Amino acid sequence: MKKIGKGRLCLEQKHRRGCRSCGHQSLGDLIQGLLDNYRPLFTKPSFEYFCAFMRCFMGSDQKKYVTTVFWESLSEKHFSTFYRFLSQYRWSLKALCQTTVRLLVEIFALSQSVSPDGKSWLIAIMDETRTTKWGTKIFGTCWHFNHAKQKNEGRYFFGHQWVVIGLLIETTARWVFFPLYALLYRRKKKCSTRHPFKTKIQLACQAILDLALPAAIRLFLIVDAFYCNKGLVDFAVKAGHHVITRAKANSVFFWPLSNKQRKKKRGRPRKYGRRFDALRFFENHAKTLTVEVFGKRLKIRLASRLVASRALKRPVILVMIQFPGAAVGYLVTTALWLTAQEVVIHYCRRWKIEITFRALNQRFGAKDYMVRNKNSVPRFMNLCLLAYTLVELLSLGVIPVSQALFHAVCDRPWYHRAAPSIGQMRTMIQLFASRATGIFNAKRNSRLEAKNPQAFYRQLAAQRQFPYFPEALAESLN
Repeated sequence: MKKIGKGRLCLEQKHRRGCRSCGHQSLGDLIQGLLDNYRPLFTKPSFEYFCAFMRCFMGSDQKKYVTTVFWESLSEKHFSTFYRFLSQYRWSLKALCQTTVRLLVEIFALSQSVSPDGKSWLIAIMDETRTTKWGTKIFGTCWHFNHAKQKNEGRYFFGHQWVVIGLLIETTARWVFFPLYALLYRRKKKCSTRHPFKTKIQLACQAILDLALPAAIRLFLIVDAFYCNKGLVDFAVKAGHHVITRAKANSVFFWPLSNKQRKKKRGRPRKYGRRFDALRFFENHAKTLTVEVFGKRLKIRLASRLVASRALKRPVILVMIQFPGAAVGYLVTTALWLTAQEVVIHYCRRWKIEITFRALNQRFGAKDYMVRNKNSVPRFMNLCLLAYTLVELLSLGVIPVSQALFHAVCDRPWYHRAAPSIGQMRTMIQLFASRATGIFNAKRNSRLEAKNPQAFYRQLAAQRQFPYFPEALAESLN
């Protein structure tokens, strides 16, 4: 209890400066320290807008419109300047993504060699997500096939489709997915010579290339069955990476060529051996194993075999897996040295990106944007991804946020996990900011009151929205 009181005293004394008694920085300084890593990418005026967007996305509980960013920034500039920051200001999304990659590599020391080949193997997850829109004037909107439709949804939806890539990193607290880059997919009939058409496979290859990973880092790229494509696999293998994916329903596999079949005969040389009957092989050779994924132990039936894929035109490891009460599934990897159990565990971790999509839509404004410009739409989406990444860094404790500070702000002294969740970290940011400056609650007050700290705190005290009212501030107001 003494630590909790000490952290609370720190918050009540100086909100923008560090606490000399306990030695840790205020949350506002920690956030600003993270944002300072991106200062070289912007001019001095544009960096202020960038910080305003990040603070709003990281902590605001309102809908993430540009107008919300304007209100909660307490800026005296015209609101149109915030729109121009997205549509006209000169800054690069690719450079923003590469800076985030360098920041993660530095924080987690990802470039250190951990494998016999002298490379550091990381897990990258790629998938697509959708944002439903209704405005016909929004850039890039069109009808897309809804491959994950629910019972109350149609076969098509109107809006945007994004190809998203990120890194999955194991920390002392948990496995964490950091979304890094999102590329907008547009149907061919909506493209022009100024905006040429690119397939999702081409966008996936571009996303891998734009990450600009250090030479010592290689990726296990985990994707779903749609990306089980020769073009993506060839691109990844040529760059030194490997792919783990689910096989398509119509995939055909063959036994590798035997020495007898390799002998030269008349006619075209054979490419494959006999056709591989995966289901029969699974029934005859499957073993029951216990696999631990995200702290849960599951009993599964498993079998694997080196085969030749006709779709990928290369030898692959085919893993046949059956969970209790489910049909047999098929996983494919180009990393021929991985065991079947490792392939299953890696692919199960792909679900992290689905959880991230839900958090981005519900808490970080990925579905709230109403901008229409060709530059504004992808910039807004990528700023949402960056806000998620920065909040995750704060929640993990790699940026030193003490447990005492967390309990003092969120009023949860019984919370003893290794690190707060991303939702609890956002609550911490919201409460800290509202108690310190009111920066995330400006919309609930008039602009005049929000610019006047004394009037702002008087209103909070009158509405009993400030349970731990600083005594020093109360004396100054009286």
